[in-house]
Amino acid sequence: MRRIGARPGLVVRANQLELAELDRARLRRWQERAPRDVFTLGLWVGPYPEAELEAIARMKAVMNTAPRDDLEIEDHHVTVEELRQEEAALQRRGVVRWTLYARERGTGEIAGYTEVFWDPLHPETLHQGDTGVFPRYRNRGLGRWLKAAMLERILAEHPEVRRVRTGNANSNAPMLKINYALGFKPRKTWTEWQVALARVLEYLAAPSS
Repeated sequence: MRRIGARPGLVVRANQLELAELDRARLRRWQERAPRDVFTLGLWVGPYPEAELEAIARMKAVMNTAPRDDLEIEDHHVTVEELRQEEAALQRRGVVRWTLYARERGTGEIAGYTEVFWDPLHPETLHQGDTGVFPRYRNRGLGRWLKAAMLERILAEHPEVRRVRTGNANSNAPMLKINYALGFKPRKTWTEWQVALARVLEYLAAPSS
């Protein structure tokens, strides 16, 4: 990658949690401390409800606040059509998505969410998707509440799951802190590279040696 002029943009760490090692008491403590007077949790299992697609598209925008380090990318604004395409792809693969979200009681606005994906072809491994809380709602324990409540539900309803895998930017200290407190351990790392398109085309056009 360096030979063709690419440079590192983002280093990502894959982490894994063995559920047999999970501290169940910690899950209970995090949920007991949750700001239930201000927020309430909701769950969508499988396809998103059609009536909520506009709100879900806005919800997804929170991931634009995740660390990007040196990646030169623009914000991504999810559309309702993209959500429908994602649903169709998941259904074709037989993958089930669980979405747990926190909604502010006073305004009805979604403050944050977390998602996991379960594949019946690999029932022992659950894949953690996005977890995000909008900046104005942070430092209230919502991230810990969402993660703990999701894990409690997994343990109760999917006893066949043995491990959870996730990926986080090395610079995402708040999420890494939550994950490591839950017992996630580093499994591998990878680097996302970026390179100018003109340089790639030049490289591809050069005669091979």
